[in-house]
Amino acid sequence: MSSSNNSPFGLLPGMRPSMRGNMTPTIVAGAVILVLLLIWLFRPFTIVDGGYVGVKTFFGAPEQDVLGSGFHFVVPVAEAVFEVSTQPQLASTTETASTQDQQNVSTGVSVNFTINPAEAVNFWKNYRDIPTLTQTIIAPIVSNDTKAVTADYTAQELITRREQVRQEIEQDVRADLAQYKVAVVTGVNITNFSYSDAYDQAIDAKQVAQQTALEEQYKLQQVQISAQQQVAQADAQASAAVDIAQGQAKATILQAQADAQAYKLKQQALTPDILTLSAIQKWDGQLPHYMAGSTAMPFLQLGGSGSAGAPPAGK
Repeated sequence: MSSSNNSPFGLLPGMRPSMRGNMTPTIVAGAVILVLLLIWLFRPFTIVDGGYVGVKTFFGAPEQDVLGSGFHFVVPVAEAVFEVSTQPQLASTTETASTQDQQNVSTGVSVNFTINPAEAVNFWKNYRDIPTLTQTIIAPIVSNDTKAVTADYTAQELITRREQVRQEIEQDVRADLAQYKVAVVTGVNITNFSYSDAYDQAIDAKQVAQQTALEEQYKLQQVQISAQQQVAQADAQASAAVDIAQGQAKATILQAQADAQAYKLKQQALTPDILTLSAIQKWDGQLPHYMAGSTAMPFLQLGGSGSAGAPPAGK
């Protein structure tokens, strides 16, 4: 009995012809897995993350082309890709220097920068990473420029003209770092000015003296205001007293004038007849019992004058 066998190796010992058809899918699946595994191991591609650029090397030597973010093919084993961050970076340092008036001051400075994507290859060749660039290039530049600018100002001016000081430091740092091309400065900030203990104590004493002077000046102003108020009150009282006295004097004068006028009018109104009539009205009708020889009889006029009180003749 013969059977057809298309396999170049024929049937394996103990293998029935029907088993060959069943193993074909398994072999194919295994081959696919093997190929995928080889692809994964040798990695003929790479992915550059966002916020980074890629520097590709060929057997260790960097190529000039910079890879952007995304998917890229590479030659396994021969080529490799190194990522360089283009995200914002921060370098901070504190520098101690002398001011124009010979005061020691520690200045905290922060520099914001990014790696220039076009110079990523030079950055990778010379520095490899951000800390190395910061220590070897950025920190010395910031230290030198900060000390140079600080020396142009007094200790007090560093505080009162802080923004101007910051601008000068930033301008110098930008200019000095630009010659290296690999980093772009986006901003420079002064985080702190720290002085010696003796200077701080002198500042505190000055502030206390100024505050005390302000308090004494305030007290003096209060005393002056109080004195002015008392003077104004005394003037008002004196003016009121004068007005009262003048009013009383005028009232007295007016009263005296009125009394004098009334007396004058009374004197003019008291004629002899009125006086006699008034006496008669007050007389009780009794004649005196004793009279001096020369005393005239009240209300009687002798000599035939015909005045009241004399009895008519012939009666």
